Amino acid sequence: MLGQKLSEIENVWLVLHDVGAMQILLTGGYARWLAEHPEERYYIKFILDSYADIKPGHPLWRMLADIAKEYLVEVSPITSDDGYVPWTGIPSDPRQFDTISIRLKKADAIAKAMPIPKEVPGVLAIAA
Repeated sequence: MLGQKLSEIENVWLVLHDVGAMQILLTGGYARWLAEHPEERYYIKFILDSYADIKPGHPLWRMLADIAKEYLVEVSPITSDDGYVPWTGIPSDPRQFDTISIRLKKADAIAKAMPIPKEVPGVLAIAA
């Protein structure tokens, strides 16, 4: 089991490091959840001052690059207070970030009208 359900919010996962994020992504839960909630976002939030620190070739980098082929992936870089930036898997994408946001590409026009907050509401589970 990856974590324990801590609230009714099903689209937010809390992790301690990149392995936890990869475990969450491997379940494919983001695809199922977004199929049922096409205007929403799926979040993976690094907690306790942790963050992803990856580079091209890292397993999490490759996973996110694959996901970005079908979904809009955005990350919150730790070096910026500007919120989320698009992440596509190109070498210039942010390497250090504390939140991953995934949404359907067709929801892009809707999302531009509703910017996402820096803080992610609620808690679903904690994965190591």
